[in-house]
Amino acid sequence: MQKLYINSWLNMKNSAFGVIQTADNELKLDFSKVDNIGLNDIERLLDLQKIAVFNGIKLSVENMQPQVSRLFEQTGLYKLLSFGNSSIHSIRKRQGLAFD
Repeated sequence: MQKLYINSWLNMKNSAFGVIQTADNELKLDFSKVDNIGLNDIERLLDLQKIAVFNGIKLSVENMQPQVSRLFEQTGLYKLLSFGNSSIHSIRKRQGLAFD
């Protein structure tokens, strides 16, 4: 298992493929210093997720701030990743209104 600090990885602009090549079968994504996340960052995370799925590597998330986790919930991105520390992040399903 390898740990990837997302804040430093997003700042370095390294490719997702280079990270996946060094990972075993699980890659922990540490969001400890990520306060906000932009569209370019989400695109890079999705690229990382695609390459991980293709190579059979499980991605798990830890230390995610509430404002970042809300973005993952609202966009549905939480479905792509497993959250390792469930005490910090609890996934809630959005419920809609049904009219007859």
